[in-house]
Amino acid sequence: MEAGDIIQKVQQEQQQQASSGTSGSSSSSAAAGSAMPFPSASAVQAQLGMSPQDLMQRLMARPELLQKFQDPKVQQALQEVSQQPWKIVKYLFNSDVMSAIKDLKEMVQPPPKK
Repeated sequence: MEAGDIIQKVQQEQQQQASSGTSGSSSSSAAAGSAMPFPSASAVQAQLGMSPQDLMQRLMARPELLQKFQDPKVQQALQEVSQQPWKIVKYLFNSDVMSAIKDLKEMVQPPPKK
């Protein structure tokens, strides 16, 4: 119940900041952060060890995974989680979103060494 309360409180604060405009530096940085839908190409490459183009090639080679990522709910979840990773809590019990995230993780991580 606490995680849900925290999520709800943060969402309310973000809505208040968005509706109040640029009344301070924190709200303008929050608005700037929410304006960028996805991380930059250099951030993706630094985090995943591959370029966004390589990631897209791998994704295109797996039609079942591509189909999961065409779901608007999955797209929204990935956008939220990419901006604020703690929001993964919001989707823990959403099987579609978690399945897509699990498949993406398996796609970008090398298999464990035995």
